[in-house]
Amino acid sequence: MSLQFALGHAFEMKDNNRWGFVGSIMFRNTQTTLDIDHTERATYMHNFYFTPGTSGYRRSV
Repeated sequence: MSLQFALGHAFEMKDNNRWGFVGSIMFRNTQTTLDIDHTERATYMHNFYFTPGTSGYRRSV
């Protein structure tokens, strides 16, 4: 999602001159997912003990 807002105004001065300002605000929100490939806990239990099953993961020895 991205939102942008801009505002400007000009002032008339002497001798047909102008002075003005411009301001802008931009907001951008991005969400991404992080894929973690390695989730082992030291030497407690290695990832290769788990294989995908039909109802989630099961331990295979």
